[in-house]
Amino acid sequence: MLRRIAAALAITTLFATVPILRTTRVAASTNPIALGAFVNDTPGNMVFDDSTSDPTSLDRYASLVGRMPAIVMWYQGWGNNHFQTTMAAAVTARNAIPMITWQPAVGAADPSEYSCKAVASGKYDAYMRAWAQAAAAWGHPFLLRFAHEMNGNWYPWGTGPGNSNGNTPADYIAEWRHVHDLFASVGATNALWVWAPGATGGPTTGPLQDDYPGDGYVDYVALDGYNFYVLKPHDPYKSLAQLFGPSYTTLTALTGKPVLIGETSSLEQGGSKAAWITQGFLNDIPTLFPRVVGAIWFDAIKETDWRVNSSSSSLTAFQQVAASPQYQGQLGGTPPPTPSPTATSSPTPTPASSPTSTATPTDIAFSTPTATPSGVPSATATATPTPSPVSTNGVALGAFINDGAHNVEFTGKVTTSDPAAIDRYASMVGRTPAIVMWYQSFLSYLNGFPTQMVNGVVARGSTPMITWMPGSDSSGSAYSCKAVTSGAYDAYIRSYAMAAAAWGHPFLLQFAHEMNGNWYPWSTGPNNANRNTPADFIAEWKHVHDIFTSVGATNALWVWSPNVTNGPTTGPLQDDYPGDGYVDYVALDGYNWYTLQPNTPYRSFAQVFGSSYTTLTAMTGKPVLIGQTSSVENGGSKAHWITQAFLSDIPTLFPRVVGVVWSDSLADTDWRINSSSSALDAYRHIATFPQFQRKLQLVRRPHGKA
Repeated sequence: MLRRIAAALAITTLFATVPILRTTRVAASTNPIALGAFVNDTPGNMVFDDSTSDPTSLDRYASLVGRMPAIVMWYQGWGNNHFQTTMAAAVTARNAIPMITWQPAVGAADPSEYSCKAVASGKYDAYMRAWAQAAAAWGHPFLLRFAHEMNGNWYPWGTGPGNSNGNTPADYIAEWRHVHDLFASVGATNALWVWAPGATGGPTTGPLQDDYPGDGYVDYVALDGYNFYVLKPHDPYKSLAQLFGPSYTTLTALTGKPVLIGETSSLEQGGSKAAWITQGFLNDIPTLFPRVVGAIWFDAIKETDWRVNSSSSSLTAFQQVAASPQYQGQLGGTPPPTPSPTATSSPTPTPASSPTSTATPTDIAFSTPTATPSGVPSATATATPTPSPVSTNGVALGAFINDGAHNVEFTGKVTTSDPAAIDRYASMVGRTPAIVMWYQSFLSYLNGFPTQMVNGVVARGSTPMITWMPGSDSSGSAYSCKAVTSGAYDAYIRSYAMAAAAWGHPFLLQFAHEMNGNWYPWSTGPNNANRNTPADFIAEWKHVHDIFTSVGATNALWVWSPNVTNGPTTGPLQDDYPGDGYVDYVALDGYNWYTLQPNTPYRSFAQVFGSSYTTLTAMTGKPVLIGQTSSVENGGSKAHWITQAFLSDIPTLFPRVVGVVWSDSLADTDWRINSSSSALDAYRHIATFPQFQRKLQLVRRPHGKA
């Protein structure tokens, strides 16, 4: 960032272990990232810089964001400023690593006195040698970010177009190597050299690769970038991915060194800073920039209020980042070995497989008749699932479409459903759902297998998911579990299954969902009207499943879908499980009801699904779907709920989830994605993310059982 040389600032962040990272971007990083900060919040009495620092500023900052930073960065110009042993010791005492942005110039001096050639000539060797000797005497590893943003034109050492000193990339490289060699000559090998160009953009920056001094002179590489928006003429509002994407591609093709985000922040206007933080840190960095091992937040008031607490919402978002398992790392004193760079590295993930490709690893595989449980948590698991490695296979984004108010309706009403409703929905959200779900009831024998509807779905490259209901919430004892198991409806079930078999394509059959509640005729939850027991439900499920098998309807993939365990109306979901041999996918239904249900708090996606997901994944190794979900508008920002759920919670806390179905309807409330413009914008944004481009690859069961 452009700033006066004399300015000095400091940090915020977390604990991350330096990984040996890939150079090709094939999967999200699963290693914790070190979250750091430059702390210069004068109004908040939190200043850690080269002249006025109070080490307790770091403690106050940690109190604000919820933890001590893992990297503490500050700026130091030349002149009489020697190595700051006291400051560095204060940082290491707090279990963080110092990062000194060492600027080879003096703020008030003639810039020409500090050209690259002037420094390389030996003019300042006495000062540098004394500084390096003091660093060597201190002895602890620290990050030395020397002569940063060199590819710009705003510093005396800059090589960018129109720079005032006429520096060339060759001049800069000579300067870097001269200073580096001087440190080596006095034994200051505890300095870890960070080469940090600015993210390339606009007429004032040159190609960053031209200034690279070589792997033998560098330990870490870094990028600086800000969402300036209106602070720069003609600058669009940019996400973190847009800021760093092209430069990250260039950088990771240039070298295999570990990558840092040297400086970053966003302004408040033009969009939600909170959403920018959430998206940038919980999605963009882990999934698009897997070689990043640390990120430094610029926490200061300068051109604008760059601080994390510029608003209460941005502070809350940053506190969530600070608490995320993805940011619990700490940089060690030795950088990882340098792999060879890969010229094809890219921050854009490979798109999901096309509908005609083979099954991806977490799609169900039928070569093995039954799956064994995996990832079983301990008996003391908490309500929020313990984070597993981030899912890297992607998630299929689906929808139940019943927006009758806007003629976007694709439901179980065969006579009224128009497949073009899927196209209208796709136009609204920006893409066709990968899964199209609808409900269909036993209640009328006219409700046969909906061949026309499933054809409409498959023609659009989507997977049909039929929530097949043996009755409804008002159909009474005629559709109890025992009634269905008795054979009373076998003729209808057999006819339906034969039509499904004749159609022939694989589809998801979500039969008798939310069975652990007490609101359906097949329910087994407390005080259910038909006095069904879990054993009754399991018998019903197996009976219907076996009819399908008997007529060869093995293209039906069985989805067992309890409701999330919640309050006095739901029973333990595990009691109703019919067994791996009768199930292909497991699912969970859950909503953020808030005031729509008595005494229900406002809950995030993680809070809605956490404990039930823990139970489910301990019980079976089957792939997991979110069968239904949505949030109310009142009580919090629905847009934020969506962003947090899809860009943070699902990828990091629910790695076994392979598909999510949004309930886009007007029912108890307006559950639709367009209940507000901000909610629609958030969902449209989600729909563009590479991790949500997956298509489920369904495979017919060979012997009738999974």
